[in-house]
Amino acid sequence: MSIQGQPTPMTRLCTSCYTISSQNLDTLLAKPGDGRRGYSWTTTRKRLHASSTLGCPLCTIIFKHTLKSHYYNVPDCWANAELIGRWKAGDEEMPFTFLYSQHWEVEAGSRVFDKIVIEPDKDRGGKGSGIWLDVAAERDKPASSFVKTRPENLDVNSKAVFDLAKSWISACLGSHDKCSNTSVSLPTRVLDLRAVEGDGLVKLCISQGKMAPYVALSYCWGGPQPAVLTTATLETYILGVPLTSNPQTIKDAILVCRKLGFQYLWVDALCIIQDSPEDKAHEIQKMGYIYSNAILTISASSAKSVKDGFLGKRIRRGEDSQWFLLPFYSGDDNSRSTISARQFTTYQTSSEPLNTRAWALQEDILSPRVLAYDSYRIRWQCKTTSYADGGKINDLVLDLNQTQKLVPFGEVKKGEMFPDALKAWIKIVEIYSTRTATFRSDTLPAVSAIAEYFSHVLGDEYFAGLWESYLPQCLMWFARRSDDYDFSQFRNTNQYIAPSWSWASYNGPAWFGHRFGMPDDIEIHVKVEECSVRRALEDMRFGEVIAGHLTISGFLQPAICSARKQKHQSMEFRVVFGVEEIKPVPLSHSTPKPSTEVPPHPSPETFIFYPDDPRDFLQKQMHLHALLLCSFDSLGAGVRLIAGLVVSKIALGEKEGRELWIRRGLFHGTDRNDNFKGSKKVSITIV
Repeated sequence: MSIQGQPTPMTRLCTSCYTISSQNLDTLLAKPGDGRRGYSWTTTRKRLHASSTLGCPLCTIIFKHTLKSHYYNVPDCWANAELIGRWKAGDEEMPFTFLYSQHWEVEAGSRVFDKIVIEPDKDRGGKGSGIWLDVAAERDKPASSFVKTRPENLDVNSKAVFDLAKSWISACLGSHDKCSNTSVSLPTRVLDLRAVEGDGLVKLCISQGKMAPYVALSYCWGGPQPAVLTTATLETYILGVPLTSNPQTIKDAILVCRKLGFQYLWVDALCIIQDSPEDKAHEIQKMGYIYSNAILTISASSAKSVKDGFLGKRIRRGEDSQWFLLPFYSGDDNSRSTISARQFTTYQTSSEPLNTRAWALQEDILSPRVLAYDSYRIRWQCKTTSYADGGKINDLVLDLNQTQKLVPFGEVKKGEMFPDALKAWIKIVEIYSTRTATFRSDTLPAVSAIAEYFSHVLGDEYFAGLWESYLPQCLMWFARRSDDYDFSQFRNTNQYIAPSWSWASYNGPAWFGHRFGMPDDIEIHVKVEECSVRRALEDMRFGEVIAGHLTISGFLQPAICSARKQKHQSMEFRVVFGVEEIKPVPLSHSTPKPSTEVPPHPSPETFIFYPDDPRDFLQKQMHLHALLLCSFDSLGAGVRLIAGLVVSKIALGEKEGRELWIRRGLFHGTDRNDNFKGSKKVSITIV
């Protein structure tokens, strides 16, 4: 397989870099525990800049890295051309070491390597941080015995890429014990692809319990669908519709299935009757079954819409990720070879269009095997391993690691505060809450299949995203804070999504208490007396809710909130206990402009406050209370920390003749003054 987009030829290397990288393997190889290895040399900023100007790719990488490192903490210097010019012309010697690194685990004595590391030679006064380079070798080169990574193929519609995908599927089905491979019945309806090559028709098959492997498609709708199954088109699809009548993403998925040898494909738009509420409700309940039992899920991760398709030729990520050639000499004989290298950069799979969508998360997590068509290459993920075209994934920051791809969890022990399954659920919620759905009402339905799975693992009742046996732990979510509050993200809506105590009620990224360094052995200070939700459809236990309340007893203190404007316009919110009222702070009647003055605190101890909606505390005075949820030692440091809810009474309760409360946020901090000492336990109902 040839490298797509010719790499920079070795003729562009300067004499120094050619000499360095021509050293034999045993000189350059740094093995774990072997101590320092590699080839040392000395250069200057002036020589690096000159060589970079002439096009040496290695000198360019080193020069850019040292420049950025030098001015890392002085951002204003980027505008000072004279200062940077003087830095480029510097004659100060800079000692470096060039070495091959065994970043992956390899067998003892192995000469395989997967990284090049260029680092300052600290023994000779070198300063700064090291540089990592990816390496790859083409399969037919002698260097391929020592470098197992191959350059990725940018033509994802090529025979080489389909052969690679087939090898991943075959290896998983044949040797992965964790990955299920059992015969299951087909979903209610699937597309039968047998006739595509003959008369060009795609036919809808009513499965009637037939047993056969099938593929599921995960993709972005991207707006109204040009082709959907309806009560009016049902018979037409059963008879068959031309392949050309389908949007590009579905046509691409059909092509992939045919190339990989699969007959049946499930696509939601064409296998669920879209204008039938009954059929949609019935099939959505089965989403967990559909994806978890598919032999393969094709993820059209790079396509923003069903019209885009996903088999187009890929492009490189940018200038810094361009391959260039380096000489390679194993030292075993006189033969010389080449390897490809490029600057190491991580790639966030969460940036793919599909991976920003709420519904797609459970499709990915529940699927035992995913073949993803990312923007730059194809990628494989199953319950056992992850790969990308080119070799083992080592530059991807995945949404979930393998332990969170729903492999079997250990037994949930009674009294265990944070069993592994609960930690996995919390991690999934944190990721899920960063994603968006076209309709806010889909917030709970779009994660319902995962919730159903966890209900069996935890053996527990589910209330709008929280688990009955772990309600205090699940209540410790908070609005993820950024350096500055973007008030536009707090969109006003009268649509009811979930009770205020559920993370689903917050329209944005949510984090949980473990972010405070919370250990597993926290002390809970509340008792849940009753929790109830009313579902939109009673037989959909994990779906949309239309009402809910939580009655909880614990220590309650009156509190006030203060807001402080910090550097760069960011906001800091604090809460102070033991005071019911403060002098109102004048605010503009237009866009919220928080005061720079913090009201005088009656106590020297304040707590960090994460408001669910900061606008509530910028525009009006509010009577607040703090409810203590838990206490814990800070990572064994002997410092007592506490965390709890900030709540307020609402007028709705007065109309109903009872006292009702609403959650306003979460607080946490050190409790040096034992702020809740002497407080009486009270019972409140939060809606």
